[in-house]
Amino acid sequence: MFGHAAVVFRYDAELQRFELYDNNFPGETVYLYWSLTKGFGLYSKYSGLAKKFAVDSMHSTFSPATFEELFAGAESGWTDSKFPRITLSQPVPLATNPNLYEVTNANDVTLVASVPRPPDATNPAAQRYAHVYLNGIHKVAVVPINDEGEFSYHIGALPNPLGTEVMLIVSESNLNFRVGFHAFKHFKIRGQGLSLFKNLGFETGGFDFWTSERHIWGGGDGRTPRAGPSPL
Repeated sequence: MFGHAAVVFRYDAELQRFELYDNNFPGETVYLYWSLTKGFGLYSKYSGLAKKFAVDSMHSTFSPATFEELFAGAESGWTDSKFPRITLSQPVPLATNPNLYEVTNANDVTLVASVPRPPDATNPAAQRYAHVYLNGIHKVAVVPINDEGEFSYHIGALPNPLGTEVMLIVSESNLNFRVGFHAFKHFKIRGQGLSLFKNLGFETGGFDFWTSERHIWGGGDGRTPRAGPSPL
């Protein structure tokens, strides 16, 4: 069994068939025959394997005009977004990467942020909440947002000091972010001066954080290298 979706763009009443766009056949017009008396008939692809059909209307949210608006917004960098922006005042982003934030102490991290209400909010007095996720799918808190649009959350120690993924989702429900959803921010926080590789250039003067062995070709005892200038 298989399931597949296609987009209907026209009905030919004379030939009694729908004309469809099927993404498995780009550039072609695909036909699904249908009449009021006989119902669904032959689908012009899949050699008769497609036998059961259903029709679902497309919500206006996914209209061509909406997709065009989304594309234009992404192309312009969302200079005029219909969604309010979440702005962090603590920590601060890197000048070279607005989605990467650094903290001086990776064991004591607090988020301080603000988000305005949507200009066309249907319920401008609704209590709003920030849903806080760390590393993708792990929700750690739901924080109320005050009347000024401000909220904060104390993470404490970063789960990964080298880079912890954070998602903030703003909605009008403390149970389900989909209810009254209107803002989203995804970014990464890391400890300042931390590196995946420690003592990469032997800054300590020794082989700290390194595991190294040296062997003699053809056998013989192994040797452990030492830091410092070569005796030669």
